[in-house]
Amino acid sequence: MAKRMMVTVLGSGSIGTAFAILFARAGCKVKIWDKFPEALERSQKELAEKASSLANHKLVDSSQILGLIAVSYTHLTLPTIYS
Repeated sequence: MAKRMMVTVLGSGSIGTAFAILFARAGCKVKIWDKFPEALERSQKELAEKASSLANHKLVDSSQILGLIAVSYTHLTLPTIYS
């Protein structure tokens, strides 16, 4: 089995959530990062809704897509992470 590419999406808003689904559909493992925990909670709900909608149209297997996406909160800022 080939190793899956890991992609990190910075920001869990609507665009970040859409990118996460796009990369997961391509077979990548995806980590959504945001420094606001409430944004991640909203993102998890939006991910489930979008995956369900795509599955209803027979475009994805929602459990497979959601199994490739993880959400993560950290209080660190990007300059701190990369220093």
